Amino acid sequence: MLLFAAQGLVAQTNKTSIWVAPLESDNPGSMTFSKEARSEIVESFVKFGSFSVVDREATQLVQQELELQKNEAFMDGKVVEQGKAVGAEFIAKGYYFSKESKFVLKIVDVATGNTVETDEYKMDFFAANYRKHLRKMVYRLSNRWLSGAKITVMRSLEDKGESTQRVLLAGGSAKGLKVGTMLEVFTIEMEEVDGEQMERFAAIGKMKVDRIENANFANAKVRSGEKEVFKHFAANKKLYCRIVQN
Repeated sequence: MLLFAAQGLVAQTNKTSIWVAPLESDNPGSMTFSKEARSEIVESFVKFGSFSVVDREATQLVQQELELQKNEAFMDGKVVEQGKAVGAEFIAKGYYFSKESKFVLKIVDVATGNTVETDEYKMDFFAANYRKHLRKMVYRLSNRWLSGAKITVMRSLEDKGESTQRVLLAGGSAKGLKVGTMLEVFTIEMEEVDGEQMERFAAIGKMKVDRIENANFANAKVRSGEKEVFKHFAANKKLYCRIVQN
């Protein structure tokens, strides 16, 4: 079994926290690229703009690795427990199948243990361009995941100076919203990734639903990023949000 080395980054308040779990491979020879590959995934999630990457201290992870290597299988349940231990909302977990030259990356919701998105790509970890493929995988997977969950923020309902206090959302009970639901608000920008134009989701704050109007509309109070939300509305930039853990 191959477990990738740890590399931690401090979580930021307004961003969804994700932990890049130790990766697996069926080829011990992949160890040469283990640290570099995991670092590339971590950096790609950070660059994407909507995530902060968290991790446990290296000494703690080494202890966990030694424990896990006593087992013949790397159990998903154990990975979820590790995610909870470091305070992550989601886990990115990858597998490299050397016989098929295929890498699979999936996102797991820590609260439920369910996989929310998966992506795979034919690549060779011994090829010079494998880092580029990893970057594109993270951007593609994140884009599909966040796009499918986004709700449009329509307009401001209440401003205070140059800060937006409450907003109208184009989503109500039909989108799974209820009073008390926490939301991450973000904007979508274009960024070039290895010569290809891709959407980048940039988180700017968080909100909390305080009123459900009907199935299609709701009101939310801005809890952080009030000035950024105001600036985006003033510049006529589109804003979106998605449900996050409370």
